[in-house]
Amino acid sequence: MPVHGADDREKNMETGLAVLFGVCCSVTDCKRRKITLSVLLAGAAAGCILSGIRIWQGTESVWEMLAAILPAVCLESVVILTAGKVGSGDAGMLLVFGLLLGWKACVSILCMGCLLIGVVAGCGMGIGVLHQNSRLPFAPFLFAATVITQLLQT
Repeated sequence: MPVHGADDREKNMETGLAVLFGVCCSVTDCKRRKITLSVLLAGAAAGCILSGIRIWQGTESVWEMLAAILPAVCLESVVILTAGKVGSGDAGMLLVFGLLLGWKACVSILCMGCLLIGVVAGCGMGIGVLHQNSRLPFAPFLFAATVITQLLQT
């Protein structure tokens, strides 16, 4: 029998881990222009553990866990199709968000992240600060999208 408030604590823990992971990815992406493998592996380990716990508790199915990975697979296909214009670390970051927060949040994060970076790129090009070949790190936009979607869910 679950303890009263246990679901809220678990949700807060998942969101907290996602925010911590998002900050780490955003900082490394802005500083190094890539998300380091060690950060991705740490996030993936936490995501796999939490997803495994949810499956074991019966609050998530294996199919839902696999569905949470699909947005990252879609983003990875964009990485391949654009010959690296989008970094592979961004797809890894999205994969971890999917494992931590579930497939619905992951789809929302991807859509919101694309919307945010599109608006910033459009405005930047409109005022002449950015050009067609300017590089914008995607991780901060995925992180901002994560924060926004989590705030909108509560």
